Amino acid sequence: MAGPPLHERTIAELSAQIHSGALSPVELTEHLLARIERYDAALNAFRLVLGERALAEARDLPVFTTRELKKTEAFAAYAGVKPDLNVMAFVTDILAEQVLYEPALGT
Repeated sequence: MAGPPLHERTIAELSAQIHSGALSPVELTEHLLARIERYDAALNAFRLVLGERALAEARDLPVFTTRELKKTEAFAAYAGVKPDLNVMAFVTDILAEQVLYEPALGT
């Protein structure tokens, strides 16, 4: 991709590139997370970086906080992936119990 580095482009430029398909939200997010990883030790500009959450949102995957995990929407998103197996320990404190019975091969 010619032109200035992604982190030097305007929001309008980035938005146009994403909408045209020239740039994906995941590519942009990965680029920005790499910059944070490279420079934040010296700059100490971020208190908390939720990289996995940012990537999930860039992939348009549903993201739920711990407090939201027992909500119907969280279970619907989980069941939608049709899991074969769960490996969990002490999760019934934060997840709806029905999550334990959803995988085809059990939990």
